[in-house]
Parts: sequence; structure tokens; C-alpha cells
Amino acid sequence: MTDNDTYLKGQQGGIGVIESSKCFGGYSGPFCEPCDVGSYKIGYSYAMCKPCENKPKNSFYNERGAGSS
Repeated sequence: MTDNDTYLKGQQGGIGVIESSKCFGGYSGPFCEPCDVGSYKIGYSYAMCKPCENKPKNSFYNERGAGSS
């Protein structure tokens, strides 16, 4: 930090800052992209996608953007 550095308190983003909004279920990240195959996110929130853990034997996940496990 130098004497020339300044901080903007209470103001929105700056260079290198990504501001994001809440995403619907099944979507996450700063650009609300669908969760990867085998992961999910429930509800409208800032949460990240979580891995699914309820797959029956001899089956596979085949869909992105799941809103429930």
C-alpha cells in the first residue's frame, strides 16, 4: 500500500471487482450459470452449487441446472 492508494467506502465495485446478484435454484456464480452435471442449488440465493449424493446404483446424472438434489 502506498500513500497514493485510496479506498472507496460504501461505493460499488472497482477495477477487478465483479458484483453479482442472487441466482435462481440450479444456477450459481457471478453470471448465474447452470450448476454442472451432478450438482444442484436450491432456492433463490447467493449459495454455490453442491454435489448431488442421492444417485441410485448403476445410474448417472445427465442434466445441468438442477434445482433439487
